Formats: sequence, structure tokens, C-alpha cells
Amino acid sequence: MASPRPRPEFPVLALYQTDLWDVQGHTGAVPPAHGEPRGWLDENNPSFGLSTWAYDLIRDSAATRKAAIEMLSCRFFDSKIPDQLLVDSGLPP
Repeated sequence: MASPRPRPEFPVLALYQTDLWDVQGHTGAVPPAHGEPRGWLDENNPSFGLSTWAYDLIRDSAATRKAAIEMLSCRFFDSKIPDQLLVDSGLPP
């Protein structure tokens, strides 16, 4: 069943369980993606993003960058990531 509200915290915290994603600037354990982690996020206001090695790989490898954009485009953007999102992410369209 779809959630009645957008849940941006879900991918942020689910990705933390992989080596691809870092969550920094918090105290205590990072909560699981399922449940209601918004209170923890509001209280800690952590910064998060790709792990350094994943960022470097996407930045330095055109083939990896292209594959990542294509996968994200198909999975989350109905095959067309908005150009401004790519620009804001440092990935020219």
C-alpha cells in the first residue's frame, strides 16, 4: 500500500544500510528506514550523500555516470530526469 505522504526519509535511511551512502552529523544509531524516523531526522538534522568512493567513481567515470543516470531515470523519473535536477546535482544533462 502506498504511503499517504511523501517519504523522502525512506531512501535516505535505506541507502545508509549499503556502502554507497553516508549519514554524518548525528548522535546515536541511525534508525531503520521503516517506521517513523522523521523525529530522529528532525532532531539530528544529519547531512547525507554518496560515500566518497561512490561519488568519485561517478564523477570520474563517464560510463558509470551514464549508467547511474539511466538507472535512476528509468526507476524514479519515468525515463526522463529533469534537466535542472541534473544541473543541481553537478551532472550536466
